[in-house]
Amino acid sequence: MKPLLSLVAVLALGSFAVAQEEEKALDAKAVKKLQKIVEEERGMKFKHPVKVQIQNEKDLKAMVQKSFDEEWPEEKAKKEEAAYKKLGLIPQDMDLRKFMVELLTDSIGGYYDPKTKQLFLIRRSDGASNPMNEQMKQMYGVDWDTMATIHEMTHALQDQYYDLQTIPTDMEGEDDLTKAMQCVFEGEANYVMYDHVLGAKGMKLRSLPSLKMFLAGGAQGSEKMNSAPEVLKRGLAFPYMEGMVFVHAVLVKGDAWEKEEELYTTLPLSTEQILHPEKYLTPDWPQTVRMPDLAGALGKGWERLTENTLGELNVQVLLGEFLSRKKQPKTIAKAAAGWDGDRFAVYQKGESLALAWYSTWDSEDDAKEFQKAAKKALNRKLAAEGTDDGEDLTRWEGGSVLERHGSDVLWLETAGRGCEKARATIWHGTTKKEVSTVERKKVEKTETPDKPDPKEGALAENDLFRLTKGPKGAGWKVEEDGNDVTITWKGLDGAVSFHVVSKKGRDAEKALEEAVGSAKDELGDGKQRSWEIEGLDSPSAGVVGKSEELGDVKMGIMVLDAGKRWVVARLACTNKQWEKASKEFERILKGYEAK
Repeated sequence: MKPLLSLVAVLALGSFAVAQEEEKALDAKAVKKLQKIVEEERGMKFKHPVKVQIQNEKDLKAMVQKSFDEEWPEEKAKKEEAAYKKLGLIPQDMDLRKFMVELLTDSIGGYYDPKTKQLFLIRRSDGASNPMNEQMKQMYGVDWDTMATIHEMTHALQDQYYDLQTIPTDMEGEDDLTKAMQCVFEGEANYVMYDHVLGAKGMKLRSLPSLKMFLAGGAQGSEKMNSAPEVLKRGLAFPYMEGMVFVHAVLVKGDAWEKEEELYTTLPLSTEQILHPEKYLTPDWPQTVRMPDLAGALGKGWERLTENTLGELNVQVLLGEFLSRKKQPKTIAKAAAGWDGDRFAVYQKGESLALAWYSTWDSEDDAKEFQKAAKKALNRKLAAEGTDDGEDLTRWEGGSVLERHGSDVLWLETAGRGCEKARATIWHGTTKKEVSTVERKKVEKTETPDKPDPKEGALAENDLFRLTKGPKGAGWKVEEDGNDVTITWKGLDGAVSFHVVSKKGRDAEKALEEAVGSAKDELGDGKQRSWEIEGLDSPSAGVVGKSEELGDVKMGIMVLDAGKRWVVARLACTNKQWEKASKEFERILKGYEAK
């Protein structure tokens, strides 16, 4: 069950609703400041700037729904829903897909999409006050917007260096493995975020021997999050919280962030390694377990709905549904420890469901420990005491058995008349193989072969506009991010940018006013001046001021039509280079073509 893995989001584990005026993006000065914070915390420079856009709750829900339709369609979701109900992990009356849409809409505080390179901060407009948000401000003096943006900017930085799209977090039937890989980039982003907020109090995470304190209270959250079944609540929080603890354990054993970089080349492959970092540092790699298809053994009319791996994390969660996780947390943790691999499959015939779950353990003693807890769990789940048939086999009516052979345990539930044949088929046909690496995905580059060659006189082309005339000489560079374009010259302190903005609810003059306001903020004491280009009939303005890096700076701003959008074209450079740069800028603008 892994919807939305194409996105890397920060969960607001409390409902951080802030009533604010609608914005489309954070101003450039604020973004630049936060970008520097991430660079300092992480020890790496951004290869290119990141734009932070604002998204409201309605648009967020539409995005979540669209992602579900693409990644977790109704038919697939219903099969997994049936499997999780059979396992006993979610209520029988739950509409899992609908609940997940509502839960994620309620919980996502921001997200970065590695496919489009877009970063969104979520603003909610209901004006609700949240004690956790106030507590954050009181404890650290840092608001949620700042925390969420730092988290998501860290994802953008990760993407620029490690290409997040290549991490195969969309592998079918490998939820434990994919969750472990998520822990690398979500744990690191949470680490950078908390390192900054604690830094305001003169603390650094690296100075702490352990981050277990972050897990002490569990996942505190909104009413929707708190009402979620444990498998969803803990599953969503795990990559962030346990992932952060795991990253810390790796860092304190290594040389600053260099050790973190190794995580992207040698990824953790099980939640066992996240829960027990020593099993990653001194590798205890998991085993992939593969069971034969039991449809034939179970009898006529049976078909396999889905199969997957629980992993140590969800073994804990599953046992906790039938043993008290409040009264017996140590018993449950001990029973799940020593996990080495597992596989479950759920079969259906009409209204009947059967569950086959095969697990393998580090040692025979570990298997016995699990078998003991699993027997108690099955007694409670099936509401009947099983009958022992020797030391290592327990039977229940209706075709359910719990059986151990050495370090392997079989949990076969409600298999009916096909129980014995299915049981023999599993023991005879199941295979195990240790896995220590995972193949990275090959992702097609976003650049299209139809993009104009600069030698032909075109700078860039996208869905909205084409720049047909470039600056003279070869000392310039073009960078594209979606429909935004940035152009820089070698030896010139400044740049040209073409930034796409919405036309909805505003005209060209309004777009210009907002662009001028952003430029003034960026320059601190920026003053507006008149500015226009002869031969171009477009709203324009000039801004002068002082930049921290470049000193005295001039800016020329012009709003251009791009059909469904406006394009804000801007030149920014030092006063002494203005004349040369503005001539080249005029050349580019006169080669602008809207689509």
